[in-house]
Amino acid sequence: MGFISVLLAIILSLFISTVGGVQQQSANTERETDIKALYGQVEAYYAANGNYPTLADMNNSTWLQTNMRGLDKEALRDPKGTGYTLSAKPAANVYSYDVTSADGKPCDDVKIDCAQYTLTATYDGGGTFTRSNLN
Repeated sequence: MGFISVLLAIILSLFISTVGGVQQQSANTERETDIKALYGQVEAYYAANGNYPTLADMNNSTWLQTNMRGLDKEALRDPKGTGYTLSAKPAANVYSYDVTSADGKPCDDVKIDCAQYTLTATYDGGGTFTRSNLN
């Protein structure tokens, strides 16, 4: 019986590891899809307006409904996250939108246009997926 118990424990461990790996890959794929969706919307906004939205704009649901009608709200939430708010810097379980002026300084689209950005998702297991401005 000892051998069978050990064998079952090994098989169970392999199964759990495989399922965990599949779930991790699925979450990471969803992160990439979400960042690509956000990227497309931000670039479309730039094409229409000549500047990128501020972080405050991207975290304002009314602004998003008016200016990014094609954006699914779920694209703002990391698969393991709980909120729909983008952070300024990359972190686990939340997407980030680091937007600045052309010279890397803070922007407000009133006095200083937002001219560059990086969207980031942090992968389960380490690493990141990013998309940055075209212009």
